[in-house]
Amino acid sequence: MDNVYLNFEIKSKPNEADVIMEQYKIGMVLIGMSIIHSNKKQSENGNSSNKEENIPVDENVNMITKAIAPVLLPMINNLAELNLTDDDE
Repeated sequence: MDNVYLNFEIKSKPNEADVIMEQYKIGMVLIGMSIIHSNKKQSENGNSSNKEENIPVDENVNMITKAIAPVLLPMINNLAELNLTDDDE
């Protein structure tokens, strides 16, 4: 596997490799679907920001998921560790 960020997380927690892989896959799928949905809605409304740049949706998804890859798993882990107390509400 060539994903440096995913490999780093798996090496740091080898006993959780399967969970980490699934978190990464599901996170990336949700991000990709969100980008595609947003692009479709913008195109339908005629106000696509990518229209002028002529960026195909698959290239847009690729650029954004590459940018998000370094922070996706740390973000998932940190959000999972949040604890709300009565004082935080």
